[in-house]
Amino acid sequence: EGAEVHVDASVSAPLFTVHKGAPRVHLRGLRLVGAVHVSGGTVEMSECHSTGSPHGSPSRRRALRTSSPAADGSRAGLRIDGGAVLVRGTTFSGHVDGPAIAIANGSLTVQGGLLRHNHAMAGAGLLVTGGEADIKNTLIEGNTAAESGGGLKVTGGTVRLSDRTLMRGNAAPEGATMHLAGGETTYRLPTPLGRWVVISSGLAAELTPGHYDSAFPYPCSAGLVGNSDVLGLQSGPSCAGPCPAGQQCPGATVVPQACEQGHFCLLGSPAATPCPSGTFGAAANLTSVDGCSECPMGAACVAGTAEPRPCDPGSYSGAGSASCTA
Repeated sequence: EGAEVHVDASVSAPLFTVHKGAPRVHLRGLRLVGAVHVSGGTVEMSECHSTGSPHGSPSRRRALRTSSPAADGSRAGLRIDGGAVLVRGTTFSGHVDGPAIAIANGSLTVQGGLLRHNHAMAGAGLLVTGGEADIKNTLIEGNTAAESGGGLKVTGGTVRLSDRTLMRGNAAPEGATMHLAGGETTYRLPTPLGRWVVISSGLAAELTPGHYDSAFPYPCSAGLVGNSDVLGLQSGPSCAGPCPAGQQCPGATVVPQACEQGHFCLLGSPAATPCPSGTFGAAANLTSVDGCSECPMGAACVAGTAEPRPCDPGSYSGAGSASCTA
């Protein structure tokens, strides 16, 4: 507990391996620079940071040094070939020789995790070739795969995504977000606010095999708001409904934005519309063009004007003018 564990990258071995029959292992508050291999037993990781890079701010915690593998492009920060692993509140970042987490057998549960900025040939965030993986309330973002499955790749086993888990900003030539090539993958509500999945019945979506390039769950479209925890309003593209009049919703909107002065926002507006030339909008949150006022005599109002601009001395304008005449 409360240690920083480093490795010597010139030696081909993980930080440590947990085998079948080993006593229960609980890692808490560690910074793990290298790989952990679980082939049996029970392991719990709480509030740790697993990274493939020793660079960064030096820790003031005590350091335990062991040996580590040479970079071969196939190592995962956490590799599971058996046993049961529970990961809570732990970050996996900076792994460049393999996925943040890979599971081939056994069981994995991740709660409140962060898988960010990892690089691998496939499944840079999470690679599942067998076993069972339950991913809850976890953010998988900014991971890059050279081949497929930037955030997640599944070729076997069972994957259950749930409790607001979100994948965004990942990259790969095929399946920037996910590549589902086998096994079974589901997403169980709730989604993060502002997002949705397709569910025909019940509370879980069965994801079809293929490449997923968009962020997942999908963002509510521009002009819609997704501010409801009602599960039925997260199970289709309509989200919680159109953006309220007088406000704007640019996409994945949870809290609609105010319609700024000089503009109006109809019901379902993705963006504010400028008041026409010759009018102005002194108030915010106008709900229609009828809320825009005629520009007064002696002033000019271009499109989107919040306050009329008085004509310069020696020039004039009639009511409803976009410009002044010298």
